Amino acid sequence: MPNEKGTTLYNLQKHFQAIFGFTLPMFHGRGILNYNFGLMPYRRSIVSVFGRPIDVQKVERPSTEEVLKVHAQYIEEVKRIWEKYKNEYARQRTKELRIL
Repeated sequence: MPNEKGTTLYNLQKHFQAIFGFTLPMFHGRGILNYNFGLMPYRRSIVSVFGRPIDVQKVERPSTEEVLKVHAQYIEEVKRIWEKYKNEYARQRTKELRIL
């Protein structure tokens, strides 16, 4: 839903924000009995992919080195999952995985 500066919707949100200190997100979806208007989400398939478990020992106060080690394992598993499933579930992607 477009919400450019100067539109009625934009002005309503800004007025609400001035009064209450926050603004409500504007969203729309499908209805229960109709598909054109409502607040229910549109029907879309959701795909969940799980990786291998990462063994982590419970440590009361882990050192930075220990945290970085587990973090590196996690990042490697995310990359492995991406490489394995990207062509199956993200065929129309416009970008590749970037980890900052």
